[in-house]
Amino acid sequence: MVSIEQYESLLKKKLGLIQQVYDNTQRQAKVIESEQYEDLVPLLETREELMAQVDEVNTQLLQTYSTKSDTETSLTLNQAIHQRLVQIDGLNKQNIALAEPAKQEIEKAFKHIQLGKKAVVNGYLKTQQTQGHRMDKKQ
Repeated sequence: MVSIEQYESLLKKKLGLIQQVYDNTQRQAKVIESEQYEDLVPLLETREELMAQVDEVNTQLLQTYSTKSDTETSLTLNQAIHQRLVQIDGLNKQNIALAEPAKQEIEKAFKHIQLGKKAVVNGYLKTQQTQGHRMDKKQ
C-alpha cells in the first residue's frame, strides 16, 4: 500500500512536469512569432519527452490512488494541474493560429514545386527533337 505522502509526491512531480510543458509552450509561441521555425523542432521534441514522463507519472498515480488519497493537499495539487493544463490548451490554440499563415505558405510553395516537376516531366522531357539529329561532315 502506498502512503498519502507518496501519492502527493507524485502529484507534485506531475505538476512540475506540466509546468515545464507550459514553459516549453510559451517558448514555442516566441519562436513562431519570430518566424524561426527551425528552432521549433527541438522544442517539440522536448515537449514529447515531457509528455511521456507525464504519462509515466499518470500510470503511477492510477496504481497508487485510493479514496484515502483525496486529502486537501492532493485536491489542491490536482486543481493546480488542471488550471495549468487549461492554460497550455489555450496557448496551443494560439500557437496553431500563429503558425497557420506559415503553413499555408509552405503548402503553396510545395504545390509550386510539384507543378514545376510535372511541367518538366510532362512537357520538357517529352518533346521530340526535330532538328540537329545529324551533323553534316564537309570533305
